[in-house]
Amino acid sequence: MTRILIRTGKRPGQPVGPEASIGYRKHGVFAMNVGNGYYWDSVFRWVSVPGVEVVPDSLLSAHPEQGKRYYDAINAEFDQYVFTLTNSFRPTHAAGLHRWAEMIDKLTIPVIGVGGGVQLNWNEGLEPGDETDRGTKHFMKSLLNHSASVSVRGEITGAYLKRLGFGDEHVRVTGCPSLYLYTPDYEVKPKGPLTSDSKVGITIAVRDYGFSAFANRAYEQYPNLMYIGQTMGDIVTFVWGKDRLVAEKPDIPVHLGHPMVESNKTRMFLDPRVWTDFLKEYDFMLGTRIHGCVAALVGGTPATLISMDQRTHELGLFHDIPTIRRPDMKDSDTVATVFEQSDWTAFNKGLRPRFEFFCRFFEENGVAHIGEPGNENPAFDEEQLAAELPPPIEPILHHGKLDPEALKSRVAWLRLGGVPEDTLAEVSNPDAEDPRAVLVRLNELRGTLNETVMCEENGIFVPEFGIIQPLKNPRALSVYRRIRRFGGRILRRMGLLK
Repeated sequence: MTRILIRTGKRPGQPVGPEASIGYRKHGVFAMNVGNGYYWDSVFRWVSVPGVEVVPDSLLSAHPEQGKRYYDAINAEFDQYVFTLTNSFRPTHAAGLHRWAEMIDKLTIPVIGVGGGVQLNWNEGLEPGDETDRGTKHFMKSLLNHSASVSVRGEITGAYLKRLGFGDEHVRVTGCPSLYLYTPDYEVKPKGPLTSDSKVGITIAVRDYGFSAFANRAYEQYPNLMYIGQTMGDIVTFVWGKDRLVAEKPDIPVHLGHPMVESNKTRMFLDPRVWTDFLKEYDFMLGTRIHGCVAALVGGTPATLISMDQRTHELGLFHDIPTIRRPDMKDSDTVATVFEQSDWTAFNKGLRPRFEFFCRFFEENGVAHIGEPGNENPAFDEEQLAAELPPPIEPILHHGKLDPEALKSRVAWLRLGGVPEDTLAEVSNPDAEDPRAVLVRLNELRGTLNETVMCEENGIFVPEFGIIQPLKNPRALSVYRRIRRFGGRILRRMGLLK
């Protein structure tokens, strides 16, 4: 049987609750942004053909603690490595690109890079900086030593790589893999004109603070408007009530005092299927986050991208998503005017041709995929539909009160981590007079946990391949858990504990 290793946080359909999803290895199982799930789940589904075993690497392959034994195991156990990329060509990931290249150089199997993108602001042209250039060149050379070509997200990334010496003979512009999550048998069509009762979703990137004025006006105009968060900062605020950016960016719904959060008009999702199913009930989605728009589009819900940089803009252009450049927005723009000037005809018309071009990229690199006749895998899709996944995440504090079920779940997590019962009593009352004080204490207690060890030791989330053993070292545990483990060994020797 062919075995494929794939760069992804977790297997599609694998239920992992909010506490573990956030806490695992600090970057979470979603690598700081839940939008990554669309990327990963789409590519995972694409290569999950009958007779092929696909195994997630849990984002551990290029970890600095991995050694020769690990890479020898990849070479011995797998036939191909499908390497998902996202906006990897960026200054903050320059060192990571070198690390990826060094990892790939240790492998003898094909490594296929899918969906790479360059991160560029509007004023940067095609020059993200020398460090990014060097890291990108190193990575591309290593990758092309293991594959026929590399897939990138748009023409801007293609032009950037061409400037570095990687032209059309090396690079295939295939768009974002997330938009191929489902076969192109759907259509995006408005349900009708927007009214004040329409259900509208909106996304906001924190670094584009100016867009918050538009979003807050929209909240006043549409009582059913919902803010959809994506980042680690958002989810930690909603799950643990850890307030942030209250003073720096008070007008964005990423802190507990914002009206959208206070009125429970925010949601987050840990899995793409739950996210898209939620937005199927909506009339329109818009905002500056590309995967917030993708979540709607792949379910047939109209969405318009407000492109805040060249990274997002190239995706809007390639996929014919209705797109407005953020610098081109006027103060008079509203949700209604954006909706009225949006047309999804070109998006729908291009679904099949883009799908077929994506197929050809995999074929060029010798990777079997579900788009090939005879490779369809309805059993995989049925398994995904049957999976019981975590529901949408609501803020733990809204309307001035703690959510009882959310609080119960957080307390159970702390208990699992070894926090004593008498201490847990301090944070267990959802009717506490000062809910903010409860949340502060809750986060103090969370800070004492080693959540990675909790996940692995309790079977909540355990990588299927490539677990890094040093993190299993008892010295990484809290003092309480070390004492408890030591005491357990003594009791077992005495025959008092089995």
